[in-house]
Amino acid sequence: MSAYAPRVEPVRPPDVEVEMPSADGGGSTYAILESAHDAFVSIDAAGRIIAWNRAAEETFGWPRGDALGRSMVELIVPERFRNAQLPGLQRYLETGDASVAGQPLELAALHRDGRELETELMISPMRMGDATVFNAFLRDITARRQAEREVGRLAAIVETSEDAIVSGSLDGTITTWNAGAERLYGYSAREMVGQPITRLRPSGGLSELETHRDRLASGESVREFEIREVHKDGHPIDVSVSMSPLGDERGAIVGVASIARDVSERKVNERAMLEAWERFHGAFVSAPVGMALVGLDGGFLSANQALCALLGRSEKELTALSFQAVTHSDDLSTYGARARGAGPEG
Repeated sequence: MSAYAPRVEPVRPPDVEVEMPSADGGGSTYAILESAHDAFVSIDAAGRIIAWNRAAEETFGWPRGDALGRSMVELIVPERFRNAQLPGLQRYLETGDASVAGQPLELAALHRDGRELETELMISPMRMGDATVFNAFLRDITARRQAEREVGRLAAIVETSEDAIVSGSLDGTITTWNAGAERLYGYSAREMVGQPITRLRPSGGLSELETHRDRLASGESVREFEIREVHKDGHPIDVSVSMSPLGDERGAIVGVASIARDVSERKVNERAMLEAWERFHGAFVSAPVGMALVGLDGGFLSANQALCALLGRSEKELTALSFQAVTHSDDLSTYGARARGAGPEG
């Protein structure tokens, strides 16, 4: 950001007095300047303020009477920028080169209460006899710049995220596609932006998506549902997806943002564990000998039919008992030592 600080000469009576035209005598000029949304400031060649409209009062917090005759640099330029010179303006003061005129500039400015503002400045020189004055319109762009920086930060977060972050319209057309999505699905942003999201789901899952779309259109978010999608090379990918509605400035829902995470490895492990459990459970239930699952405290967790028949009790009755309750006292010390040896160390 550049700071605007015209050279300040020793204080002397202004070369020219440029008062804001009065409501009675200024006519349309007064009305235009007073109703302008932008701050209007006029300074003489020494940098002293000679005109200051109502928007300038609101922007910088100084009443017109307090601003007139003051150095603009000392009044509205932060101290650390006060020795900076704007080359184009200085060149004009020294040589008459008016290349700065009409060029948008950014100025770090200071409010009366000490807040720093970011402003956009358009300045034009004007000759009045032998004197030169500079008329400037300044616009407070602090909120706009803050919003732009926030958008930039969010964009950086999205682009560097390990997760696939995708946005699209309510009809499913993809509008943004981050680097995480490229890694997860194998498609570049160029290949996917403008394409339907169904390209990732060539078969199945579409009715579920329609249900989610209806919820999103009503302003609801959808958290972590799992779906199988297809990589560019054709292999399936299990993903966990969260989706949130995107609204416009009026609050109308116009799109969807989704975050997808690859859970393929977890799903493989879950399937392997389920298969192992099913094999064990089948063997456990059909075993011809009595078998039981017992907790570390000796309580029955489960018992097969062979054991129930052997002990003459139902599985429900056994799970209300401990192993010790159905074991002969002569065998408890032997089985207890074995159980301690099989338990966790420490």
